[in-house]
Amino acid sequence: MDEGRIQRIRAYYHHQLGGEHDFFADAVVAGDAMSTAWNLVGTRPGRWEFLLTTAALVGAVNAVLSGLGIALVATTVGVGVGLTVLVGVLVAVAAFGVQFAYIVRASAAPMR
Repeated sequence: MDEGRIQRIRAYYHHQLGGEHDFFADAVVAGDAMSTAWNLVGTRPGRWEFLLTTAALVGAVNAVLSGLGIALVATTVGVGVGLTVLVGVLVAVAAFGVQFAYIVRASAAPMR
């Protein structure tokens, strides 16, 4: 998890600077770094927290663009407005679901 790495970096600088500065007062120098990192972010670990990431935002934009593209193709073919909207929304939701599943799987995979 990136928060754990960031906390280790902050702890290093906290150790180097000692008590001179308050920049890294919350740095972890010992103990459970992962729980401290999650406390700093203000959330608890779980799959739904991945919705708050930049990757999920990019996935949402990609899904909306995919849905709009399919809706434009459906309109060009001559499908009715109601069916066009339905198909566009279904494609967007499915695309986001696939991307979100990938984000969760890739983020939960062990580091190499």
